[in-house]
Amino acid sequence: MEPGNIYTCRMVRIDTDGLVLETLGDEPVEIYTKPDLKYPFSEGKTEKVFLWLRDAEGRWWGSMKMPDILINDVEFLRVAAETNIGFFFDWGLEKQLFCPLSHVLGLPRVDMVMPVRLLLDEKTNRLMGSMKWKKNTLPAGEEYFRSKEVEILVMEPVELGYSVLIDKYYLGIVYANQTFKPLRTGQKIKAFVNKVREDGKIDILLQRPGYGEVDSAADDLLMFIENANGRISLGDKSPAELIYSELNMSKKTFKKAVGALYKEGRIGISDHSIWLLNGEDD
Repeated sequence: MEPGNIYTCRMVRIDTDGLVLETLGDEPVEIYTKPDLKYPFSEGKTEKVFLWLRDAEGRWWGSMKMPDILINDVEFLRVAAETNIGFFFDWGLEKQLFCPLSHVLGLPRVDMVMPVRLLLDEKTNRLMGSMKWKKNTLPAGEEYFRSKEVEILVMEPVELGYSVLIDKYYLGIVYANQTFKPLRTGQKIKAFVNKVREDGKIDILLQRPGYGEVDSAADDLLMFIENANGRISLGDKSPAELIYSELNMSKKTFKKAVGALYKEGRIGISDHSIWLLNGEDD
């Protein structure tokens, strides 16, 4: 059992301290929650429970309401309150998330949205937020090979493009000359590894690099045309922004995919239209 994680539990009883659930499995563990009208008691009913505290009596406490962040994750959270010992963040639960002064970075103010990592304070065994999320990052290793799909969290614009966090722990960058749509701070998207640099940071591409990129894009384009009843209003003269909004691919990749399908005799093309061919002279 680790605070900051979600467990599937079943309701077992209500006592004077709250609604009690227990984890599934051969050795169930009881978790106390505060009663919530959204989750009425029904013996044996299963619910997801976010575990957040073990009290002085050794009892586990949780919530059936889910937070915006889980243990070791980094999320952008709103500053809810400022005190002389630290800051409090809104994180989706009734009780706000505390960030002690030793983990504060910069000059946050109430209502500002800041990147925060959820950690377990080993001294108090309580969950806490840390604005110094970079301290927990690691250099990437061989497991981050070229073309591997990853999830990135866009952190902030930098001189060369956008700083991103990869799979919670690894720093990377998306270069401005390789983006075909502005990225947004706090945005989570799928992306691909281009290479791991000597400093352990990762160069990221928004489309799969190298071999297979055109085949993958051609398959996506063909499916898109089929779902549009065999004809779409996109072509060689269509603006890059429109192509990206419709297909989530750059115009360069789009033109390669169009060329591949045209050579195979599967589509007809014009400046502003593409249509399926069915073996006839369309």
